[in-house]
Amino acid sequence: MPAKRKLIKVRQPANPNDRKTAAYWMEDDNLAVLTGLSLQCRTLEELANILKVHPATVRKWRMTHEAIKDAIDIGRDQADAVIVNSTFRDAALIDGPSR
Repeated sequence: MPAKRKLIKVRQPANPNDRKTAAYWMEDDNLAVLTGLSLQCRTLEELANILKVHPATVRKWRMTHEAIKDAIDIGRDQADAVIVNSTFRDAALIDGPSR
């Protein structure tokens, strides 16, 4: 009896119409959206997944387009600030009320 063939799932490419170019993300309204998306993502890989591009594409955009780099960095900085503030708040609750 011949051995069973193992099926390999092939990842289908995303619909090219869904992909946006760097020029699209550099428009003012879209930079704000990009900032908001980067606020929600922990890594550039997560952001790339949402944008439906390869992570290397996001890295390339950050290196070649200052506006995209700033938008992503602002979102990441805001996310970091939220974490720091919640950590301080939690620490204050553990130590008890200050006098």
